Amino acid sequence: MHTKSSSNGIDYTPDIFSSDLYLSTLGEIYFPNSQYSFEVFEVENLYYSLLVIDGKRIITTFPFLDFFHHLTSPPKKNTKKVAFIPRVSQTIERFEGDRNKLVHIDAAKEELAPFIDLTSFSDWEKYQKFLSTRKHDLVTDTDRRLRKLIREKGTPQFNFQTNDAHLLTVCTRWKTRHYEHLGGTDMFIDPRHKQFLVALQKKGLAIVSSLSVGKDPIAVVVGMLEKNIYYGWISAYDRAYSIYAPGRLLLHNLLQESFRRGFVRFDFLLGAEEYKWYYATHYQIVGPIGKPSFMDQLNFWRKKIMYWGRTYFPTPYYFLKKCAIHLLKMKSS
Repeated sequence: MHTKSSSNGIDYTPDIFSSDLYLSTLGEIYFPNSQYSFEVFEVENLYYSLLVIDGKRIITTFPFLDFFHHLTSPPKKNTKKVAFIPRVSQTIERFEGDRNKLVHIDAAKEELAPFIDLTSFSDWEKYQKFLSTRKHDLVTDTDRRLRKLIREKGTPQFNFQTNDAHLLTVCTRWKTRHYEHLGGTDMFIDPRHKQFLVALQKKGLAIVSSLSVGKDPIAVVVGMLEKNIYYGWISAYDRAYSIYAPGRLLLHNLLQESFRRGFVRFDFLLGAEEYKWYYATHYQIVGPIGKPSFMDQLNFWRKKIMYWGRTYFPTPYYFLKKCAIHLLKMKSS
């Protein structure tokens, strides 16, 4: 594995989405009747490790594949070229706590991926003090909800890594209900998506963490772990416990455990949801590299129109999304 260093002094291994284990599992689940290999490709004098199907289809974007980092040094052997990759890590920026000062991005092409540089803090207690500067009642409110949960339901049990396949099913079911409630796209309409997560869990790359009260799980996170970097990937919780903020309680347990285990980074991956900025110390700007094809440009405009719809016309936008999901489910049934 190679390492990459930014102008901000943050060192890290390449993204987990270029790892042999991740790419081989993707090939096994989604292309079971094909041959696959991992090859290094060059675009604009940068090199990326990508999955190739049957020697000709280059996987540059796929469900559950957030983005790529480039290799820090050219490979020793000759490489092929690829014209375009939609999502690569372009730069790292420090986040000082003011979202109004984030680097401006083009929402149709670029996205943000917040993360925590855990090495900036000596321990969990120091990080908790930092959180209080971001949102003064974040830690105290979390503690209050925990006490309320203990008083009314019982003491929750935290499990950093479980092999219980049922918890993965619970997480995907909660996630589906959440997307249906919001009118978003259900990522698990395709049954292979869950099969992919199950396979990653069996191979030890996907880490399923849970918070439970008695025998009942109330929050589950599917993360990934490699080279002392924890990637928070898919999270969901039981909405019957919403008053106790179970998702936040599980997140705080994961963060505390990350310090205990000596992890160097807690990566939230793609998505600039508000809660992530209370925790983040840095963020990556993720965007395209290379020359887009005509279809790529059409996709940019599709994303821009969707962004406009969500922002300025949310009611009709989500109504149409729900209709589309309903039609997809009818088609798949």
